[in-house]
Amino acid sequence: MLQMCSSFGIIDNSGISSFSLIRLLGRGKAQVGQYFLGSVFDYMVDSGFFRDARKSKKFQKGSLHVVYYLRSVQWVCRNIGFFLRFSENCGIIVNKKRIPVASRLEGPVMFEQTQINSYILSMAQSVL
Repeated sequence: MLQMCSSFGIIDNSGISSFSLIRLLGRGKAQVGQYFLGSVFDYMVDSGFFRDARKSKKFQKGSLHVVYYLRSVQWVCRNIGFFLRFSENCGIIVNKKRIPVASRLEGPVMFEQTQINSYILSMAQSVL
């Protein structure tokens, strides 16, 4: 379960490795498929995308960005009747128009999320 100030991973190639949750955008609980506001907690220095972004100071520690919640440790029930869960909570960074900033995702993505957001389908390596 995600709460305020909890940290989670970022699975795109933006160079950021972990984020801290600040506020949920919308109503209800933090569920897979929702947007929330987060702060950069840690980043990977060796990433090529980050080297270019560092010149424009787009991703600095403590900067605020909107994140789309993709993977959950909590069990997610599918319409077919079986459950799915991941090993850690993860998301991707999106811009103001809700389009992902990065160009590639690491690891699998749930099929339900690819139907909601078509950009995720084109970026995902594998779909579960």
